[in-house]
Amino acid sequence: NFIRGTYRQTIFKAQDGYTIGLFRVKEVTEEEMKDFLNKTITITGYFPDIQEDEEYKLSGKLVVHPKYGRQYQVQIAERIKPEGKDGLISFLASGIFKGVGYRTAKSIVDYLGEDALEKILESYSNLLIIPRMTSRRALEIHNTLKEYEESHNTVIFLTNLGITMPFALKIYNHYKNLTKEIISENPYQLIKDIEWFGFIHADLVAKNLGIEETDKRRIKAGISYFLLEECINTGHTYLTEKQLLSVIKRGFNSSLLTQEMIDIAIEELILEKELIKEELMYFYPSIYYAEVNVSEKIKRIIEESKGKKYPSKEKLKELIKEIEKESNIKYSKEQIESIIQSLKNPITIITGGPGTGKTTLVKAIIRSFLRLNKNSEEKIALLAPTGRAAKGMSEKTNFAATTIHRFLKWNKEKNEFIHNEYNQIDAKFVIVDEASMIDIWLLDSLLRALKDDVQIVFIGDVDQLPSVNPGEVLRDLIESGKLPVVLLSKIYRQSEDSTIVDLAHNIKNGVIPDDIFLKKKDRSFISTNDTNIEQVLEEIATNALKKGYDYFNIQVLSPMYKGLMGIDNINQKLQNIFNPKTPDSKELVVGDIVYRVNDKILQLVNMPEENVFNGDIGVLIDISKASENKDKTNYLYVDFNGNIVKYSQSDFINIRHAYAMSIHKAQGSEFDLVIMVLANSHVRMLERRLIYTGV
Repeated sequence: NFIRGTYRQTIFKAQDGYTIGLFRVKEVTEEEMKDFLNKTITITGYFPDIQEDEEYKLSGKLVVHPKYGRQYQVQIAERIKPEGKDGLISFLASGIFKGVGYRTAKSIVDYLGEDALEKILESYSNLLIIPRMTSRRALEIHNTLKEYEESHNTVIFLTNLGITMPFALKIYNHYKNLTKEIISENPYQLIKDIEWFGFIHADLVAKNLGIEETDKRRIKAGISYFLLEECINTGHTYLTEKQLLSVIKRGFNSSLLTQEMIDIAIEELILEKELIKEELMYFYPSIYYAEVNVSEKIKRIIEESKGKKYPSKEKLKELIKEIEKESNIKYSKEQIESIIQSLKNPITIITGGPGTGKTTLVKAIIRSFLRLNKNSEEKIALLAPTGRAAKGMSEKTNFAATTIHRFLKWNKEKNEFIHNEYNQIDAKFVIVDEASMIDIWLLDSLLRALKDDVQIVFIGDVDQLPSVNPGEVLRDLIESGKLPVVLLSKIYRQSEDSTIVDLAHNIKNGVIPDDIFLKKKDRSFISTNDTNIEQVLEEIATNALKKGYDYFNIQVLSPMYKGLMGIDNINQKLQNIFNPKTPDSKELVVGDIVYRVNDKILQLVNMPEENVFNGDIGVLIDISKASENKDKTNYLYVDFNGNIVKYSQSDFINIRHAYAMSIHKAQGSEFDLVIMVLANSHVRMLERRLIYTGV
């Protein structure tokens, strides 16, 4: 099914090719589209280079936008070559060809005839018979037409292979004129080169290219992909042979693949260093080398420390007494031990649950280091994996903290950190908070950027959720037995009426207290069922506002994104409560999401070039619509604690509402009021570690 006609006008176009435009319909094949025959309809979709006043054949479907009404959602766009002299003249004078107006276009068609385009593509010299046509201008026209034809044909080639238009544009922009050659040779190369292009996508392309299920390219790509996917899903940095074979079998789910085929593919991957095998452990290369680098770096730091003179235990005890006296505070034995270990060792780990005085320790360690090293504030680095955690640490210690990503600085052009083993940071004392959230890749990057004479203190709660990427770094460092570890067990941080910290420790230890369902001053357990849980949540949120809570400091946590009590639906409901629409509301519809000025916004990925990172929370302060600005592009402006970030259409995928978020995203943060939703639909996610982290 398709519609055919002329593209009239661009209303909006994003950097990623997403376009909204007006299309004059001349031919239809579906009954529901007959109403639009010889009329103009709004079209949306991803286009490589759609041109006004050109004819196209569009395949897609009619949709009803909640605000803008009926639109044609394009899945495949095919440009129709201009026909006849008038069509050719219009095409050549359309603006695609720089400096070619109506007169020049008419001269070209008059001299070259109706096969003018073919002659131009054949050789630029065919244009030289045109009066006043220079070689330079002829070559420009030839190259522009060649590139135009090439890009269009390549995108059509990709969409015919089952690749969606957004991915087709990404792929073409990555490979350019080598696209067909690379994909025809090995479509599974797309998994490595194109972000978010998975094995299932590549497999569809391969199938459409006629590649068999038993093709070695497919088997090798699948093994690599399934290994990495399993490591990301489980947090493991390697799989045993048994685990790997189980993952491969589950991933392929094919009776055509024999064990011999899989064994041969594994051996070839090992020889090509696309798979690392040590004894009976199988590693994805980037994870393996990250682990090796981390291990070697820690050894070098320890070795370097052997030549350093650290303060004696007695001197440190005296120093701690002075700080206690000045601060009017008394440290416990385990806190004193933590301070001493941090200052007399190259690497120290401090772990403890909520309320065990970790923040107090950070302040004491910083003060002690500064006493021992006069005027050395610039040599201290206070780091955390997320912006929220870094902000919280800054507020509690009165010492500047930053995210690890900000600390390392990002080079957008090279897609790598600016600081690395070749451009190291001269920090002498580094404290890393919320260390349980760090994955092996990030730890590797951090250690590469630090010199061997550094001192590092890792602080975190080993029982909280680990990173979403491979490597339970904090736990692995503790269990290595090679580094000094101080376990904080005494609970300090709670007022007389506080029960939350005790509850958290009970959950961690697998204890269900008798009063868990009783209402306390600082917590309530509200029993609901599947029919009223949504209504109850809305009532709690409404009452919180009435009690004077700021919506920005009310946080709903949910383990899942989809479903009635999933994050997506909750965000929609809470927006109507915390930031309801008014006659003066400024808003922008993006797919199923309505963004409104004053919305609470969550950053989903790291954007180091904008100084904003995964987990950061901001406020939408302005909306600039395509119809209102000279760029003809929609923009959202979000304020992240004074850092205002401008989002164009292609960046909208990197944010969502933050009224509700996952427990993982909220980890390391604190809010005035937390509402944790535990519904029957979440049951497969409700493991003890998740609930403990949320509390």
